[in-house]
Amino acid sequence: MEKTTKVLSAPTSVTLMITRRCNLRCLHCGSSPEQFLREDMSTKELLAVIDELTRCKVFHISISGGEPLLYPDFFVIVDAIMRSPMRWQLDTNATLVTKEIAERLKGLPRRPFISVSLDGMTSETHERIRGPGSFVKTITGIVTLRAAGLGVRPFMVLSRLNYRELPQIVDFVKSVGIKHLNITPPSGCGRAGQYAQEMALRSAELREALETSLRIDESNPRLFTGPWAHMLSFYRKLKEGALAPQEGSDGVFKNCGAARSSLTISCDGTVVPCDMSYTYRAGNLRDQPLTEIWRNSPVFSAIRQSRGMPLSQVHGCKECAWRHTCQGPCPAGGYALTGIWPAAEPNCTIREIGRLFENETVVQANGKVS
Repeated sequence: MEKTTKVLSAPTSVTLMITRRCNLRCLHCGSSPEQFLREDMSTKELLAVIDELTRCKVFHISISGGEPLLYPDFFVIVDAIMRSPMRWQLDTNATLVTKEIAERLKGLPRRPFISVSLDGMTSETHERIRGPGSFVKTITGIVTLRAAGLGVRPFMVLSRLNYRELPQIVDFVKSVGIKHLNITPPSGCGRAGQYAQEMALRSAELREALETSLRIDESNPRLFTGPWAHMLSFYRKLKEGALAPQEGSDGVFKNCGAARSSLTISCDGTVVPCDMSYTYRAGNLRDQPLTEIWRNSPVFSAIRQSRGMPLSQVHGCKECAWRHTCQGPCPAGGYALTGIWPAAEPNCTIREIGRLFENETVVQANGKVS
């Protein structure tokens, strides 16, 4: 029997992808050309989407791409957001930020929270991941935004290509007065799926990255945010002996707000659970109103039904000895790599952290790990 789940009348948070165009070609990008089934929405259509979100009383909107600053009518979209009560975020690679753009953002009635991708503190590393000529432009963009007094949170995809530069990234972040650094491991979504093995941290590298992060965290508590902060907490508990593997014990799948309080709208009008699941399509705004998709999409219904599922029933989690400590994987990457929802990615970082201890520790009678 299908369980009954409460559904909000509309999402509280929406990511709106205003263009597929981008001036970079990042290895870990969560989108890819095959995700788009139609042409991009026009400015008129995007403005109609913002009007619909306003009528639905959406609280928060994130403007993304592609690279949103490439969109010719970017500030037309921003002005429409200013006419609504929605709080907003800008997701950008910052390479196109100028003093004029920063000052215009500063002068808005409601300034954006700005998420900027930063993947290295040398041109060699950053540009290997994000593309030629991007490093200096990114650093300059971040400095320009901060000089205008705008709030910036760098976003780093931590991989074997850049993990050794984490201390230098932290030093830079602090030098410009930024208090938080959002870090996540690579996902299998979009183009990133082609480079998953190249970017995934091997066991010794993973341990080194975690130990480096622990040292940084000792003098900079609460600096790290995002999935890496949770993973670091898990690693710390294992080191302290507060957790031990338990065969046969189960956890419960507590997926994020995707399809429960949030969704993403692609530039072609496709509605998806999140900005990492562009091929898990719930409908299209050119065919149906947002509220109809939100309330009636079988895709969204299935996601809502999966919340509370025992992790032993989540694909890829059944054999994990650490699932009793876990709230389940981000299913977007798992779906991209397996075609199953919900599913863990083959290189689940929590499982790999646990294996560091499974392979070389002894579980004592009191449950401590040594």
